[in-house]
Amino acid sequence: MTLFSTSLFANFSAGTYTYIPTQFKVNRGLFQEMGLTLTGVCSSGRQLWIFGDYDFEVPDDCSVTWFDFPAERYLGRERFVPLMVDSWATTVDDLYLRGSAQPCVFLLTSEYLSCLVDPRPVLLALKKLSLHNRSSAVVIYTPEQKGVRYWTEDEFKTFLLASGFELTELSRKPSGIVFSCSVSPLGYQRYLESLGLLHSALQADFLLVTTEDASLKPTGGIGTYVANIKRFNDRCVTLFCDLDPSVEAKDGRTILVRSVIEHLSWEQMIDGPGLIEAIKVVLFTLPNLRICEFQDYLSLGFRIVQAKKTGVLPQSLWLRVFLHGSVDYIKFGEQDEKASNYTVDELKITIKDNYTFKNVDECWVPSNYLAQLLQNEFGHEVHNLTIRRLPFDLSLLPEVSPVKFGQIRKIIFIGKYMQLKGWPDFLDAIFLLYGRSALDGIQEIISVGPGSPSDEDIHRLGKIKAYRWLRFNHSDFIKFVIDNRQDALFVVPSRGESYSYVVLEQLLLSTRFVAYNTGGAIEVVDDEQYVKRFFSNPSPEALAQKIEEIITLPVDSYEDIVYEKSVRILKRQHEVNNTYKVTSPATFTLSQLEWDWAAATDITISTPVYNTPLHYLRDLFKSILGSQLRPKEWILIDDGSNNSYHQELLRFVEDCNSVLPTRVIRQENKGLAGARNCGLYASQSKYTFMIDSDDVLLPQTLSDAFVAMQVDNSLIAATGFAIYFSELADLPDDLSPMRYGWYWKPIGVPEARALSLYENQFISANVFIDTDRVRAVGGWDQSDRSTWEDWAFYTKMAWLGNRFSLIPSPGYLYRNTPGSMSKTYNRYFGRRRLIRNIPVLSRLDANVILSLIHASPGHPDSVTTIQFNSSEVLFPKEIELISLVRTIRGKKVWRLLLKFSYWVYSLLKLIGKNR
Repeated sequence: MTLFSTSLFANFSAGTYTYIPTQFKVNRGLFQEMGLTLTGVCSSGRQLWIFGDYDFEVPDDCSVTWFDFPAERYLGRERFVPLMVDSWATTVDDLYLRGSAQPCVFLLTSEYLSCLVDPRPVLLALKKLSLHNRSSAVVIYTPEQKGVRYWTEDEFKTFLLASGFELTELSRKPSGIVFSCSVSPLGYQRYLESLGLLHSALQADFLLVTTEDASLKPTGGIGTYVANIKRFNDRCVTLFCDLDPSVEAKDGRTILVRSVIEHLSWEQMIDGPGLIEAIKVVLFTLPNLRICEFQDYLSLGFRIVQAKKTGVLPQSLWLRVFLHGSVDYIKFGEQDEKASNYTVDELKITIKDNYTFKNVDECWVPSNYLAQLLQNEFGHEVHNLTIRRLPFDLSLLPEVSPVKFGQIRKIIFIGKYMQLKGWPDFLDAIFLLYGRSALDGIQEIISVGPGSPSDEDIHRLGKIKAYRWLRFNHSDFIKFVIDNRQDALFVVPSRGESYSYVVLEQLLLSTRFVAYNTGGAIEVVDDEQYVKRFFSNPSPEALAQKIEEIITLPVDSYEDIVYEKSVRILKRQHEVNNTYKVTSPATFTLSQLEWDWAAATDITISTPVYNTPLHYLRDLFKSILGSQLRPKEWILIDDGSNNSYHQELLRFVEDCNSVLPTRVIRQENKGLAGARNCGLYASQSKYTFMIDSDDVLLPQTLSDAFVAMQVDNSLIAATGFAIYFSELADLPDDLSPMRYGWYWKPIGVPEARALSLYENQFISANVFIDTDRVRAVGGWDQSDRSTWEDWAFYTKMAWLGNRFSLIPSPGYLYRNTPGSMSKTYNRYFGRRRLIRNIPVLSRLDANVILSLIHASPGHPDSVTTIQFNSSEVLFPKEIELISLVRTIRGKKVWRLLLKFSYWVYSLLKLIGKNR
């Protein structure tokens, strides 16, 4: 059994995917054709839930509820219950709450499920209720499917079986096959075992998402924490995000991301929807999950939090971040000249951290030091903060007992070979001690840590004393410490650990050690006098002095102190560990969101048009008809097209009007910003979706955006990822464009406003907006017809304090055409537009700041990095290409690929000449 079949990227086992379905319709008479009766599918005392607009004779004394997915179908029709059926934000919790009151029977068809972009939310609700003996289902397979995908009979059964359902065929007719479909606790446990999971994973309610796990491969503090959590919490499973193919999960409680989604890149996992999709698969597989925890390392959880905030994940899923080591924390610990400046990638991570800490449900921090550092020094808003000391597996250690110390013969450094861990300070301290009597009795210097020191460091230390460097796994490291503690002084000069496992181990193992009196290490000791005795100020000079002091102190002056401290720390650690032991399920109160369902049909689509080829507009029109939410009007803004084109456009609109209210507004050419404003003020709807004339809606474009705006009513605008394409006919009949990330992946929230002075990190122009609120901020700047009108629009909104967000899921199809309106404008005036739309700065200051930023070497828009003769004239695209090539030259793999490509080109050119 494999989890691939339950992934959107694998199209839920269906062979084909349709980006623009022709229609969302079902065969209303299917139940009669199948001969289904109420008594045949629903026993006494159970309510019947019918999904889809099917005819069904209902006796007066029977409880039947209808659900359908496009909102306009049930609004104003009493029998339909409002529900966005394939939304994770509404369906899972809503159906579970409804079904917990009275047992129910789901009546589903493959025809209906094929119309859902994601059938898992409704099926997950079925699972959850069925496992509590509150529901079962009758499922009909029919070859007539008109949705976004098509299942053959075998493919449909594969999907349901791979989802853990038990199927029993009840009847078979030419029009379809009827199955009973349910799950039982015992059957589901066998299903989990077939996936390589323990049967007890059925009770798991805690998902730990991590890039490190010491139980799978050697790692540092994060991985040690993860391994300890798995030890103390039997209800925890991990989603391991390391894409290393050599790692195997054999503990029955770990799911590898690459086992859920094939061929996933790191960038697509972290910045795209890859990790979110993996979490959805895990939630679908383990229906009792309630908590999702992740680390702050590399902003792993940013898209997860963004997904919940925009309704892409269930609102009942409790998100928690455990702060281990953000970029800010690492920079502050390094405190050198290199750390004073952030790279662009580091800034992106910091911005993501800021958003995550502020919007997550809960933040756990291992030390007060780290909490205060992030809040006071770096200004992060850390929501729902809890200080939690880290757990530790005490079974790895021997019983605490007095150690008979002898003369110190070895000095042993512990840590990574980097500034944050104090390696340069250790080297300087040893050189300061060189020639002093304190080193006379030292026979050997040893360093222990991941990686290796430089050849220069090895050579320099070897001149002073015999030197060797070692690497161990965790258990061997502890044995090494025990074997050497009688005649060694351990040095742990970390410049600012959040909570030092190394210091904790030294205390529990009763060693003599020297550390820095900075960071969370002090809180690990929690004894001011002990810190004064064994810790030094963070400098090579103070470290050398403390090492010399400890070496020369009489042993009997601290033996008892070290032992007594070990006893106290051991007792405290037992108490800490007990707080992580979980035996009862997590409990949270489920509540239904308040939805403005009437607004689901109060949507206008606005499209700027400038001599756009009509077949592009026909593609867009077809996609509007295939949308799960049907807009009440489509407005085309003819932005100064020629007269003959305008007449053709009017004839096109006449055809559209027979199906969808469509109108044309003609104006003199004002550019994209002016055309968007025209549509903004012409819209008579609560919501307006702005989409360019050569782009295409996906079936879920409007419904996803509507859900996002309902989940977070502070949003003024929202949109998903833009999937690149050229022509619809060229799109594959699968989801590879979504899986492989054929789209731009900006941060997509206002927190990126400062970084967006350097490069656009906002969202695209095709966007779902709150009409009145965007009018209130003045819409788009239409002062001229330059480019970057969307960049300037979001810049203004961000600096004015308005909220908008990327929805981290596929949003719409973006046609990449060289002649589009956005690619034909002057970039100089685009820059002027940006300057005008930074409301917190004067235009002089904005010009100075943007010019300094964009003229800096290495900036993608900088022409100062391009050297060419004065007689040469380079166009912006040529300059961009040269900059790209020069960037590639700095990366070995890409450089080799570039050389190979040029070699192939030269060879083909030579062959052509010889012919």
